Amino acid sequence: MPPSSMWPSMLVVAFVAVLVALDGGCVELYIMEILAASVGMALGKLTMDMTQQPAVLASCRGGFTWAMSFLPAGLGLAVSSLQRWLILTAQGPWHLGRNMYLNQLLMADDSQGLRGHDMTGKPKGAMGSLQQEDLLRTVQVAVQNRKCRKAEECFERMLWAGFSASSTTYELILHAWIKEGNMPAAEQWLRRMRANGHQPTETCYLALLAKYCKAGDLRPAELLLPPLLQGSRGQAQTVACTMLIDAYGKMGDVEGAERIMHRMQSARVEASIVSFGAMMDACAKAGQPLKAIEWHHVMMEKGFSPSVRTFTAVVNAHAKAGDLCGALKAMHAMQAFGVKADTMAYSTLLSVCARKGNIKCAQTVFALMRKQKIRPNIVSYTSLARAFAKNGMWYEVEILGETLEREGLCINDFFLYALLLAYSTAKPKQMARAETTFLRVVQTQHIEINKHILSGLARAVGCSRAKDLVSMTERCQCQQRNS
Repeated sequence: MPPSSMWPSMLVVAFVAVLVALDGGCVELYIMEILAASVGMALGKLTMDMTQQPAVLASCRGGFTWAMSFLPAGLGLAVSSLQRWLILTAQGPWHLGRNMYLNQLLMADDSQGLRGHDMTGKPKGAMGSLQQEDLLRTVQVAVQNRKCRKAEECFERMLWAGFSASSTTYELILHAWIKEGNMPAAEQWLRRMRANGHQPTETCYLALLAKYCKAGDLRPAELLLPPLLQGSRGQAQTVACTMLIDAYGKMGDVEGAERIMHRMQSARVEASIVSFGAMMDACAKAGQPLKAIEWHHVMMEKGFSPSVRTFTAVVNAHAKAGDLCGALKAMHAMQAFGVKADTMAYSTLLSVCARKGNIKCAQTVFALMRKQKIRPNIVSYTSLARAFAKNGMWYEVEILGETLEREGLCINDFFLYALLLAYSTAKPKQMARAETTFLRVVQTQHIEINKHILSGLARAVGCSRAKDLVSMTERCQCQQRNS
């Protein structure tokens, strides 16, 4: 029998199956299953007829005669495919595709509160039609696979079919776009959600705010505050304002941070200790110690006890402004309030001493740190080393390096730069020591040579010799990797 003579009946069956599936509004996976099942049934029926009617097949010479002889079989296949579609639509698509969806759903994360409930917010025992459930689950699976466009298509298909969407469905697609970083699409879904009578939750606004703040795009982030501040006063309003204050602070925008603080006060939103800490960090970032002190007083008037973080912010503000006396006063005020300074506070004060080149003050602060039994970190040692290095006191810097290594710390690139700076500012220059120290530290500590180390080395031994030493270390590192 010619292979082409089998296709007419198969095509008729496939065409009928596709038409029936499309008319029933099934999901694409179901269409493919119906089509595959119908074609498989056609092949089985034709094979059976070929084995049972060899005489008819042998006598058929034309396609018309063959088609007429098997027209009842073709009609029977169409009827069987129709029966299969009726079974699927009547009993629900309990088949491989559905099982795959269920398995993915069981493995899904429960962060959206979907396990134990369907997308409409109803318990699983009170679901609506199976078609609506399948469309909603398709939206969820698309979101889990980060296919936001596909999720939108399934959502539109659900509305087109006459089903209603709950707030949970809107939020699911909204959060998906936020995770993708597509903020215009997320904002569009937020507006659509409100236009259709669904009130976005505080979680939606906070997620949008966090994404905008992380990207440093604070203008649209601030526009999200009014809907939040108009609602009931709670923790979400405080968190949202604090995120904006912190974002403005990281940009050094004290005016923007203060504007949010004043909006909190106008809206009667209670600022937390974290809010005041973020405000003072903004002042410290901008080097405005008077503003930091002012907000520190406001914080205490609100009934909050000062902490080591708030005092450290004041110290850091003085440090940024280069005000050593103000930084020392802040440290004394910390002790007067009974707040014990930590390593960060002392390291900040040491950095001011190093910037001013005040060796005596730096040594006093470091000794006080030891007396308080606070263990210095690499930042503390580096700050003290920089104070020595500016005065060419290379021997003291070497002693510091030996001390920190005995305490289990490792020399980093900042401390190495302080060493090279000390050798270059010494009188006379310590070129031989600079070469030996550079080669030893780079090879043993596996420090990456950056522009600061290269400039310090060039100041100590000269540009030409510095290039030779860098080439030598690179060759040694290549040999070590190859061996």
